[in-house]
Amino acid sequence: MPPFAFDVAHMFAGGLVLVSFMMLYQNRLLALINVLALHSILLASSVAWQAHIQAKPDLYITALIAL
Repeated sequence: MPPFAFDVAHMFAGGLVLVSFMMLYQNRLLALINVLALHSILLASSVAWQAHIQAKPDLYITALIAL
């Protein structure tokens, strides 16, 4: 795997951690729902990226479920 693939995977992981911390500071329900939607999109993107770089098409199904 090229180093770029690892960099993108680490970027997705860092984004998931950042969005998880964003959830802690939401006071209103609508804001929390928006952050949860962002977290879902980021998680699905992360799984789809792993499916792409590992050439495992079954992970694309998992990415669709995460949405």
